[in-house]
Amino acid sequence: MLGWRASARCSIGRLALTLVIAASAPVAAWYGKLLVDELALGRSGQAAHVVFYAVAAAIAAAVGLLGQQLTTYLLGRHNAAITLRTESDLFEKVCGFVGLRYLEDPGFQDNLMVAESAASHGPSSINDFAEGSTRAVISILSFLGIVAVVWPALAVVLLVAAVPGLVAEIMLANRQVVASLAISPLQRRRFFYRMLLTSEQAAKEVRLFGLGDHFRGLQLDALRRSQEVTLGLAGRTTVVQSGLSLLGAVISGVAVAIVALRVVRGELTPGDVLLFMAAVGSVQAALSDLVGRIGSVVESLKSFQRYLEVMALPADSASGELVAPDLSTCVRFDDVWFRYHPDGPWILRGVSFEIAAGSSLAIVGVNGAGKSTLIKLLCRFYEPERGRILWDGIDLQQISPESLRLRLAATFQDFMSYDLPARDNIGLGDLSRYDDMNAIRAAAVRADIDNAIAAMPRGYDTMLSRIFFAEDDEDEQEAGVSFSGGQWQRLALARSLMRDRASLLILDEPSSGLDAEAEHHIHQTLTEFRSGRTSILISHRLGTLRNADHIVVLDGGRITERGDHDDLMACGGVYARLFTLQGQGYQPATVQ
Repeated sequence: MLGWRASARCSIGRLALTLVIAASAPVAAWYGKLLVDELALGRSGQAAHVVFYAVAAAIAAAVGLLGQQLTTYLLGRHNAAITLRTESDLFEKVCGFVGLRYLEDPGFQDNLMVAESAASHGPSSINDFAEGSTRAVISILSFLGIVAVVWPALAVVLLVAAVPGLVAEIMLANRQVVASLAISPLQRRRFFYRMLLTSEQAAKEVRLFGLGDHFRGLQLDALRRSQEVTLGLAGRTTVVQSGLSLLGAVISGVAVAIVALRVVRGELTPGDVLLFMAAVGSVQAALSDLVGRIGSVVESLKSFQRYLEVMALPADSASGELVAPDLSTCVRFDDVWFRYHPDGPWILRGVSFEIAAGSSLAIVGVNGAGKSTLIKLLCRFYEPERGRILWDGIDLQQISPESLRLRLAATFQDFMSYDLPARDNIGLGDLSRYDDMNAIRAAAVRADIDNAIAAMPRGYDTMLSRIFFAEDDEDEQEAGVSFSGGQWQRLALARSLMRDRASLLILDEPSSGLDAEAEHHIHQTLTEFRSGRTSILISHRLGTLRNADHIVVLDGGRITERGDHDDLMACGGVYARLFTLQGQGYQPATVQ
């Protein structure tokens, strides 16, 4: 079905060629037999018959060879179409996940790795099996009919001899699937260590701390362990298939010897010997091919099951049908409880607070208090286990994630650095204005990164990467430019500021990588930009939050304090303690 959906023309063409190729071998063998018999008559034979049989046998053989060449061409085109279709479907499914629950599950990642391979090879293998088995069955039936005419008992022997091979190949295919599943986590680990050895991001620490040999050893250990599984299976496969080949050779040799004796006795003609030898060789080859294909397709079907399992995964979150309105009243967390796993610790415990439209809210807390988790829930990357999050009084689970996220602009603490030109790094923040250079520059100016981009060799078209050349510079292969951490952070901020019409601006540690002067300038700009806009601010630098309209303090997954800066300082709680500790760092040392 997938093969037909990928390319109906290729499916029809391969079926027609399969029938032609399957018929050509028996036809060529039959005319070959008639030719030998005619030649055996000597002078009694007719020259016209000899020429006709020879030409007919040659044409049949040529048709078979031509069909194989055309099949190879169609096979490549069809497999390419199948791979394109299955990979498109697979990653459409992955992109369709509303949140992060599956993507942060190691078991899902293992299944996804097998599914990616199965998406490329599974349907193609199944189609190859259908085509090859059809050709093999036609060839086998045709030649068995010929063999049955010469010696009926031999046809039965040839079929019975295929049974052990069939059973053995299915057993080997089952073992291969088990081995593939065992190897998948090892392969993912191997790729991870290899990435650490080649990644620009990890290069500094790897060299500073002398981690190269350590990670190389771990990479080789993962490779070695996966090879042990693969080679162990390969050894068993070699023993089984060698035994089957020996069995086939014995059967073939005995059968041909018996037929030759019958020719000597005058019971068969020399042409029958040629026909029989072609039949024995073709039947055994077809049976061997069929058995091998059965083993391969069993393996592919079991691996493809992982693909089907991924495609059949239920939605990780309620889709919602309502369109998020422009925020006019408030966003409210109502007794929200959350944990990442059913048996894991609670990250949030009965959190309730409100963000009035047009106001700013700062969230304060030590590491692990649940600040970033609140943002994940608000963006619908996860759903609360208990309680609700309301957008203008509407439960977020009733709102479509796509429409909600169009109302949000966010800079995350773990922002992305894309190996793309500067203009793309910013334009990705709003695909509807991806090519709008005025909007891109305006966002860059707000994030205080415009001057740095303008000073680069090709301005906004400069590739921000040390590992890729610009896509339009393949001839010149001009090297890209690498930004500093603070510049990348400002670029990520510009990306979120592309959504200047968003209802809610979320800034999670937007200035953690900036120097004091840059931080001051950014916060001045953001304060002006946020004026009249609803915003959520998270930062460990409490001085940047003191002007927020409202501040909540998270501690142990609960809100323990709330109010503005003056209120919280007067309370003398967690906020006052943290603010005072930070302030002491800027005071002159006391002289004893």
